[in-house]
Amino acid sequence: LTVTRTKIYTLLGGVDNVSIIHWLTDHKSGAFYGSCILEMTSPEAATQVLERMEKVRCKVDNKKIKVSPVFARDR
Repeated sequence: LTVTRTKIYTLLGGVDNVSIIHWLTDHKSGAFYGSCILEMTSPEAATQVLERMEKVRCKVDNKKIKVSPVFARDR
């Protein structure tokens, strides 16, 4: 599965709701895990995307993907 910024934006219906894409990679080798974390512009945008993803089967290149909320920890 090849995931690009464009494919993510297409899946989410545009770029207006996404402020940052963080690609998850191995710390030692730098290899891509195939996952990313999106920072949304607002909690409302995140809720809207999650609700949309529950109703529609999420697929990228005909492969099912998992979309779930991630919350930042206090440091």
